[in-house]
Amino acid sequence: MLVRSVSLLVALFFVVAARGGELQTKSFRSDVLGREVKINVLLPDGYEAEKDRRYPVVYLLHGYGGDYSEWTKADIVAEAKGLAAIIAMPEGDQSFYVNHHEDPNGRWEDYITKDVVTYVDESYRTAARRESRAISGLSMGGYGAMALGLRHPDLFASVASHSGALGVPGGIRAGEIGDRLRKIFGPEDSETRKLYDLPALARGLAKEKRPDVYIDCGAQDFLLESNRTLVAELGKLGYAYEYRETPGAHDFRYWKRNVRYSLAHQLDALKKAQAAAPAAALAAASVSGLWKVTSVLPSGEAAESTLTLRQEGEKISGRAEWATGSTDLSRGSLKEGKLVLDVDFERDGQKGMVRVEAKLDGAKLSGTWKALNEQKELIFEREWSAVLDKPGAAEKKPEASGFAAILGEWDVVVEVQGEERDYVLRLAEKEKALQATLVSPRSGDHAAKAASFKDGALRVELVRDFEGNSVTIIYEGKLAGGTLSGTMSLDGFPDFSGAFKAKRKRKPEDL
Repeated sequence: MLVRSVSLLVALFFVVAARGGELQTKSFRSDVLGREVKINVLLPDGYEAEKDRRYPVVYLLHGYGGDYSEWTKADIVAEAKGLAAIIAMPEGDQSFYVNHHEDPNGRWEDYITKDVVTYVDESYRTAARRESRAISGLSMGGYGAMALGLRHPDLFASVASHSGALGVPGGIRAGEIGDRLRKIFGPEDSETRKLYDLPALARGLAKEKRPDVYIDCGAQDFLLESNRTLVAELGKLGYAYEYRETPGAHDFRYWKRNVRYSLAHQLDALKKAQAAAPAAALAAASVSGLWKVTSVLPSGEAAESTLTLRQEGEKISGRAEWATGSTDLSRGSLKEGKLVLDVDFERDGQKGMVRVEAKLDGAKLSGTWKALNEQKELIFEREWSAVLDKPGAAEKKPEASGFAAILGEWDVVVEVQGEERDYVLRLAEKEKALQATLVSPRSGDHAAKAASFKDGALRVELVRDFEGNSVTIIYEGKLAGGTLSGTMSLDGFPDFSGAFKAKRKRKPEDL
C-alpha cells in the first residue's frame, strides 16, 4: 500500500539527532581518494548540552585487516567514558596510512592529514589547532600514527602507538604482507621507504617541533622488539616520551586494557601544549573561520548573523551576512587579541561608518559595534558577541548572480516531526541548466529529475522507488544570507511536510 510505503519511507529517511556520548557512523567524500569513506566519531558526554564548548580531538587509527569500526572491539565507548574529547576513527584500509609508492591514487597520508582532519573540524565543535589534536593507533595504526605525527608536527601535539608495527618499512617480509609492503613502500632503496622510516623521521625533527610520544606494547607481542628498538632511539635523541610494557599479546584484550591510559596521557599532553603555546599563536589559529554572531540592535532587540573571517598576518578580511543582506569586509585588523572591523554605509542620504570592536578569547569574540557619522562622531553604540562555528572556512569573494550563487556542495539537514537526517546536495550547471544530486550517506547518490533556481528560490524534485512505488520528493527553499532553507514535501500527499536547512560545504572551484 502506498500510504504504508510513504510512512515507512519517512521512517527510513529520518532518525533522532545524535546526543553527547554517542558513537556516530558518518560517510563523507574524500577528495584525495576520490570516493566516499566512513568514519566513526565518538562525542564526549555533554556535547549537545554545552553548545559553546569546543573539544580536543584524538584520532584513533585501526590495524591491518580492520576498518573504521575496529576500535569498537576494544570497547572504546566504555573506555573513553567521561573524557572531554572527540574521538575520530577513520577508515584506513590496509594502507599503513602513507602515500603509496606504486599507486598514485593511494594517497592515504594526504587523506588523513587533509580530508579527515578538515571533515572533523568542519563537522564538529573542535578546538581546531595543533595543541588540541592527538593521533594514536593499534598495530598498523600505531605505525601510521607515529609516521603522521612525526611528519606533521604542525597538526598533532601528541602521538601514541599500541603494539605498533614500528619496524615498518624496514626489511623484506615474506607472504601476503610482504607483497603488500613492497607495493606500498617500494624496493629497499626507494625514496618512499626513506620518507617513512621512523628513526630517520625522529632524527630529522627539530627539538622545538617534537610532539609528545606515548608507546606501549604487550610483553608477549610478536612486535615487541621493534617497539623496544624505536624507544631506544627516541631515548638517545632526548625525546619526551612514555613507554609501557605490560603483560599481553597482540589482541583486543590488551588494547582494551591500555587505551584508557593512553587517551588520558594524550589529553594531559595536549593541556601542557596549550599552556606552553604563545597566546598570539593560539589567537591566530582560531580567528579565521565562520562565526555565529548575536548583536543588539538600536531598538534593543537581539539579531543573529554570521561573519566569515580570513586572517593574513594582522590583516582581517571576509564577509558579513544577515537575513536581509550581506557586505564584504576589507578593512579589518587583529592586534594583541583585539579585532577591529570598519564598514562604510549610506542610508537615507546619511553617510557614515560602522566600527566593530571585540576581544578574542579562544573561540569567542565579544565587544561593541558603533555607528559613526562622516565626522566620526558617535551616533549609537551596542554590544555584540560571536562564537566560532567552523574554524578555517573563509569565502574569498561575494556570491555571483544566477546559478553561480548556488552551485557547489551543500550540507543539508532535513527535519520531520522533530527528527533529523543529514545529506549532501550537489548543484552543478550543465548546458545552461541546473542539475541536482542528493547524496545520502546511507543509500548513495540520487539524481534529481528536475531542478530550478530563480529569484533566490530553489526547487528540486527527486523520484525515489520504495517497495515498488515511485514517490516524488520536492524540496523548495530560499537562499538568504548564505543559507538555504525551506520545506520538503511528497507529491500527492498534502498532509505530509518537513523542513530543511543547508549551508554551503564547497564551491565549484573546490570540488
